[in-house]
Amino acid sequence: MFHRILFPSDFVQRDSAALAQVKDLAISNESTVFLLHVIETIRDTSFDEMRDFYRDLEGSVRSRMQPVYDELTAAGIRCEEHIVFGSRVREVMRCATEWKADLIVLQSHRINPDEPFEGWGSMSQKIAHLASIPVMLVK
Repeated sequence: MFHRILFPSDFVQRDSAALAQVKDLAISNESTVFLLHVIETIRDTSFDEMRDFYRDLEGSVRSRMQPVYDELTAAGIRCEEHIVFGSRVREVMRCATEWKADLIVLQSHRINPDEPFEGWGSMSQKIAHLASIPVMLVK
């Protein structure tokens, strides 16, 4: 059913539930998984001005992404790694379109019932509303 799964992530431990879903879906559907991390760029500042800073972040992300890539490929899953720079929501939407993804899987946070109006407008919520393809939010 889903053959091209986009998994935007920070590649931290809290994303483990979403990763488990990606892995299960990819195995059962013989899918390709696109691992994506978007390094948010600073508005109104040129990339060149912050180049060293962004490259340091890229190295850190790459080291967190590698074990996820290794886990997926060890399970026989076709996988691509991508690190891009820009606005996170905009870049996820662009990549989903460019790579012809048919599902986006994101880790999402739980809303605290004691503070029901806090935490709205998250990246996962924006992507869920903007995407023209199915989005799975994993809590």
